[in-house]
Amino acid sequence: MFPNNKIRPSITHRANIHPVFGSFFETRGRLRDSAALADDLKNCGRNELISSALKNLTKTVPSARNVILGNGKPEKIEDLGTGKNCYFFKPLSIENEVNWVIQCLKQYQSLLPLYIQVRDEVEALILKGDFDAAERILDLSIKDFGYSVCYYVMKLTIIGYQ
Repeated sequence: MFPNNKIRPSITHRANIHPVFGSFFETRGRLRDSAALADDLKNCGRNELISSALKNLTKTVPSARNVILGNGKPEKIEDLGTGKNCYFFKPLSIENEVNWVIQCLKQYQSLLPLYIQVRDEVEALILKGDFDAAERILDLSIKDFGYSVCYYVMKLTIIGYQ
């Protein structure tokens, strides 16, 4: 909670981008308050505000990036699942939830086609029985995409067939 019994700032459907930034700065990196603001933003009902905020907040407010997006590209095995988006709030509508996921995925827009290409290539090599090539490509993909659940599923699949 905020010091001196100060009420946490909130984001309403009438907010513009400047109060959104101000609210996130005001949380001073407190995870619970930042997560509550992210929930307010998700449910404000203004796609253009959400898109603009996510695009800019994740670059300018470091504490907001992990709260909003989690750890999308873990560089070490130990980093897998260590995002700060660990607070969950009751969804207000399925439309808001779907829109939020779409807006968050936009942050990885340049990586998704590459990821799909690598995934498809690894799957094709597994189906052809070329497990060494599949494993080699999968291990090289860590540099671009980090560790993921998909990485481990593929790795276990390869090991299971060898």
